[in-house]
Amino acid sequence: MEALLETIDNLLNIHAPYKKLSKQDIKFKNKPWISGGLKNSIKQKNKLFKLYINSKNPEAKILHHINFKKHRNMLETLMKESKRQYFINYFNKNSDNLKATWKGIRNIINLKSKSESSPKSITHNNVTMTDPVDISNAFNDYFTSIGKSVQSNIPSSIKHFSNYLNDPNPNSLFIKPTDSTEILTIINSLDLTKSSGPNSIPVRIMKLLNTELSEHFSNIFNLSFTNGIFPDILKIAKVVPIHKKESKILVSNYRPISLLSNIEKILEKLMHCRLYDFLDKSRLIYELQFGFRQKYSTSYALLNLTENIRQALDDRKFACGIFVDLQKAFDTVDTNILLTKLQYYGIRGIALQWFKSYLTNRKQFVCINGNNSNHSGIEIGVPQGSVLGPLLFLIYINDLNKAIKFCKVHHFADDTNLLHVNRSIKSLNKYVNYDLKNLTTWLNANKISLNVSKTELIIFKPKNNHLTLN
Repeated sequence: MEALLETIDNLLNIHAPYKKLSKQDIKFKNKPWISGGLKNSIKQKNKLFKLYINSKNPEAKILHHINFKKHRNMLETLMKESKRQYFINYFNKNSDNLKATWKGIRNIINLKSKSESSPKSITHNNVTMTDPVDISNAFNDYFTSIGKSVQSNIPSSIKHFSNYLNDPNPNSLFIKPTDSTEILTIINSLDLTKSSGPNSIPVRIMKLLNTELSEHFSNIFNLSFTNGIFPDILKIAKVVPIHKKESKILVSNYRPISLLSNIEKILEKLMHCRLYDFLDKSRLIYELQFGFRQKYSTSYALLNLTENIRQALDDRKFACGIFVDLQKAFDTVDTNILLTKLQYYGIRGIALQWFKSYLTNRKQFVCINGNNSNHSGIEIGVPQGSVLGPLLFLIYINDLNKAIKFCKVHHFADDTNLLHVNRSIKSLNKYVNYDLKNLTTWLNANKISLNVSKTELIIFKPKNNHLTLN
């Protein structure tokens, strides 16, 4: 993989080197309705303006001013018409795409997203830093340690996580080899607007060379599947800090956005397809898990939950919903526990070895205004921004429902809800409290932290056919 990336990088430096855009280039790029002809007219307008400004002869100055105004007015009319026609075509093309439609509306009314300027100074461990590299290293240190910090505060459990795993799946995952056709389909589906991480090939170039690259990728990826090894060069993430709340000087007020290699994502999509099909055909995923699954959505989760509550109230029963918030759930996943659960569900032998290679020896660095931090290892958690990460998390919490005895458990990824229905408010409180203890025991055994301050308990009472909340 390293040799292929080096060869492609050398070819790009020769035939498609990076070009530094001027402010005018960026301006034109952000206004796609400005055609080549309009650009030439803008240049002509600027020339006429210079002639007018620099003219010393009063009569000539008046003439140049008239010519400039005439050309400027004509150009403004053409620009307005070009912009109008561009958006007519844009909305017709994206009439069935709500996200693209709103993007076009924001563009028309010039509603820009809040700018994300990189911090000039930052405070970490009570030390204020102004050097860009020191700031990058401070962010990297915080982001790589947050998972371990949260996990270290989780109390030990009275039960072992394996107590919730019953008979293991007798079937095992076989990693089917890939071919250039499958990879070609994935390459063609890549989004040109998405940012790529380190050790990537520009998506536009990848699409132009899709046939040639798919052959090389198929050979490398099949070697990865056969030997159970995930290439180390693809396990490096570039992290960009994004401010999320309050003071911009504290590293804890930023969230990390991880950018991974687009080559890694192709390999992950291949494995995701194989793993998901295996779990789905074996009916191993908990039936009320609505997150990151085909033909499931938040809408289905809400409908299922509200229908259960409605039915309870129609039957003159009480319903109690516990809306659980898990703290840094993806970041605190224990790799050893995850690998044990993968083996329990049927990922064994070379397949298990591949996932162990994928999850271990991962690294990341933070980049701020072109200033990179040192590379730091990531010891726990599933890879942020990855294709496989969400599916692996579903496997990790797939047995949570087995710990709950009296409530019905609904999941949307890490958003978890417990619902209990009962005719007696006294019995309802009793069983809910019992299951809250069961939940805490399972979370502690699996090294996941409960965010108590954001976890809510709501009791729905039937009263005169109306819903009341406690």
